[in-house]
Amino acid sequence: MRFSLFAFATTVLLLAAPASMKPTAANTCAERVSTDPSVKLIRTEDAAIPGSPISQAAVSGDHIYVSGFLPLAPHTGDIVGTDIDSQTRAVLESCKTVIEAAGSHLGKVVKVNLKNITDYGRVNEIYADFFGTHRPARSAVAVADIPLGGGVLIELDMTARV
Repeated sequence: MRFSLFAFATTVLLLAAPASMKPTAANTCAERVSTDPSVKLIRTEDAAIPGSPISQAAVSGDHIYVSGFLPLAPHTGDIVGTDIDSQTRAVLESCKTVIEAAGSHLGKVVKVNLKNITDYGRVNEIYADFFGTHRPARSAVAVADIPLGGGVLIELDMTARV
């Protein structure tokens, strides 16, 4: 019964919405969304280039939001290495390169999100060496699958201050 009430309420709200709020062919997202001048999109050829329609990072206010990076070689797009050591270093280097392209540095990283914790201990060692004495906040999540399938062992994204 709850679903029926929900569906009824949604239908009533949609019918009652002003014409400007109703989806039409003239106001689909693809036609009307552009980057706001307050957001700076970052792209550098010196880091892995995403294969999907995303930016490597976006700067908004005083923060840099770095996209999730896979262990891909910057100029070829090939998967880097077959072991967690080389792949972890590759994603960290890509994030570092993008953060520097945005005008910041690793000492301003405030949060790191790590996907895939299969080799958590080894990733921790490489991560600690990479960041030195700086210790940004971090979350680690086990995921069922990472894009590009079998050869990819890690994905990582970051948030930093400009």
